[in-house]
Formats: sequence, C-alpha cells, structure tokens
Amino acid sequence: MSVGYICGARISSYMFAGGVLSWLVLIPMAVLFGGDSVLYPATQPISELYATGGASAVWSSYIRYIGAGALAAGGIISLVKS
Repeated sequence: MSVGYICGARISSYMFAGGVLSWLVLIPMAVLFGGDSVLYPATQPISELYATGGASAVWSSYIRYIGAGALAAGGIISLVKS
C-alpha cells in the first residue's frame, strides 16, 4: 500500500500484476519446463530447488532477478522518455 501511495495507483497496479504473473505463471512454467536445468545465478537444478524449498526457492533464485531487471529497465525507459 505504501508503494501505491508514493508512486500512484497505476504504477502499483503494474507491480501487483507483475507479482501475480510471477507466482501464477512464471514459477509454474519454470518448474514444469525447467526440470533439471541449472541456470545462472542458481547452482542447483530447478526441480531440486522446488523439491527442497518450494515455489519460494524458485522465486528467490530466478524470478526475483527478472522482476528487478524489468523494474530497472522501466525506470531507465521512463527517464529517457521524459
């Protein structure tokens, strides 16, 4: 709620939609199709991460970085457009 107050409803709705997309689409797709893949920065296969830590382990090893990169890219694009 504090992000919505500071940034406005539009930006906070984008951030909320990104979180929903991450948890309901990206994590299940990574587990379903990733299987035994080991992608940087993680050191364990996606299936092993999911088996030991659940969806939060996949989020902290992969999805968090996708969201941070998208947020940084959006900030740079908004600075360039102004």
